[in-house]
Parts: sequence; C-alpha cells; structure tokens
Amino acid sequence: MSIQTNQQFTNLFTKESNKLGNKWHLVQEILCQPVEDRNLSGVDLSDTELSGVDLSGADLSGADLSGAELSGADLSGADLSGADLSGADLSGADLSGADLIRANLQATNLKGTKIDSGTKIDGKWHLVWEIVNQRVSGRDLMCADLIGANLRGADLTGANLRNAYLNGADLTSANLIEANLRGVNLRNANLNNANLRDVDLTNANLSRVDLRGANLRGVDFTDANLTEAKLKNVSVNKAQLEYDQRISEEIILQLERSLLSQFDLKSCNVEEWYYN
Repeated sequence: MSIQTNQQFTNLFTKESNKLGNKWHLVQEILCQPVEDRNLSGVDLSDTELSGVDLSGADLSGADLSGAELSGADLSGADLSGADLSGADLSGADLSGADLIRANLQATNLKGTKIDSGTKIDGKWHLVWEIVNQRVSGRDLMCADLIGANLRGADLTGANLRNAYLNGADLTSANLIEANLRGVNLRNANLNNANLRDVDLTNANLSRVDLRGANLRGVDFTDANLTEAKLKNVSVNKAQLEYDQRISEEIILQLERSLLSQFDLKSCNVEEWYYN
C-alpha cells in the first residue's frame, strides 16, 4: 500500500470516527440535558438508544432515526415530517400532535403508540397503526397497500385482504384464521409462526415468503406461486396445494420428506422450496 493510499485511509477513518463520536455525544446530550423544542432537523440518530426520551416539540424533520429504540419516548408535538423511522421501535411512544407526513415507517413498531386527532400521519401508516392496535374481526383490507408494514402479532382474523399488497411485510405470529388472501402479494414477507388456518391463498404470490413454523392447516394454495418459499416445521393437515406437470420428481420427493405429501398437487408453481 502506497504512502498516499495509507494517508487517504487514515483520513477516512478519522473522519468516520469523528462522525460517530459526534453522534454519540449528541445522544448523551439529548438524554442528559433535555431542551424544550430542540432543533434536530436532519441529524443522524440511526440505531441509537433513546427509549423514554423527552423530545416533545422537537424539530426532527428529515432526521435519520432508522433502527432507533424510541419505545416510551415522548414525541408529542414533534416535527417528524420526512424523517426516516424505518425499523425503529416506537412502541408505547407518545405521538399526539406530532407531524409524521412523508415519514418512512417501513418495518416500524407502532404497537401501543399514542396517536390522537392532532397527529399528522400518512393514510397508509395510520391504517397500519389501526391494525396493530385495534382488534377488529373481519376487517376489509381489499387492495390495501401494506408493503413493508410491521404487523407482528396483528389480529387479522377473517380479514378481507384480497389483492392486497403485503410485499416484505412482517406478519410474524399474526392471526390470519379464515382470512381471504386471494391474489395477495406476499413476496418476501415474514410469516414465521403465523396462524393461517383455513386461509384462502388462491392465486397468491408467496415467492420467497418465510412460512417457517406457520399453521397452514386447511389452507387453499390453488395456483399460488411458492417459488423459493421457506417451509420448515409447518403444520399442513388438509391443506390444498395444486400442482402442474412442470415440477420435477426431485421437488415432489422434497415435499414428501417434509410431510407435505397430504397435498393434492395439480397446478401450483412451487419451483424451489427450502426447509432449512
């Protein structure tokens, strides 16, 4: 390595170290020196531990709060417009009167989050908040945009999710008993340990979906796309999975080894299945 390259590396390392040091210094300042209406517009607070912090009235517009731990935080009246809150934990946080217009809330935990009539939030994320906090059986969510939503443990019993968009959504341990998921897009979704008993998944896109540990008893998979689906420790009694002639004997053998031989295989695309 040349002297010049060495110097460039050193300069870059020093710059990144300073940035990281400034970030954690700011976190300590926020936690230890509460300031009303603090200006934190555009700052980087990603992956920080800020649970229970008081940021009421703060200007956090455009801030990077992705992956931040904000459970129980007071964000009432805060300006979070355009902020990146993807993957953040806002469980139990107070968002009353806060502005979250254009905020990124993909994979954000909104369980127990306080929202009131003064909270400004995009319709998609308000719907996600309703689903995870209000138990309503048979909810009509036909064609709903729930892409990337954190719906862990949600009660969607009997819900109409026909043609809904749930790409990349987290439905771990969700209750979907007797839900209508005909034509739903669940590509890359996480359904670990979800209860899908008697669910209709006709024509559904389940490519790369993670169904490990899920209850699939009585599920109708007719014409569903299960390409690269992950199915380990699933319960499949009386499930219906139709199959077309394109599937190789090797795949059928894999199905039988995984106790899926109960399926009636006639016309479903299950080109690649994974069990580990």
